[in-house]
Amino acid sequence: MSGNAETKRAARVLTEMFPGVQAWYGEATGEWWAMISLPTGDRLLSAPDVHQLREQITLTRAWPWHQR
Repeated sequence: MSGNAETKRAARVLTEMFPGVQAWYGEATGEWWAMISLPTGDRLLSAPDVHQLREQITLTRAWPWHQR
């Protein structure tokens, strides 16, 4: 993803799609990141692009995480 405005827009779209999720692009890491809240606690996700991060958020929120 090129450009700071595009990056900010993509992060905003993710947070609008998934209320309660914080998403951002890590310039130092070159990765996309998201912090999501689950019943078992917060989870940090990362992906090489915004599309893969969206998929991870969707899959992670659907997963039946169990406390051990």
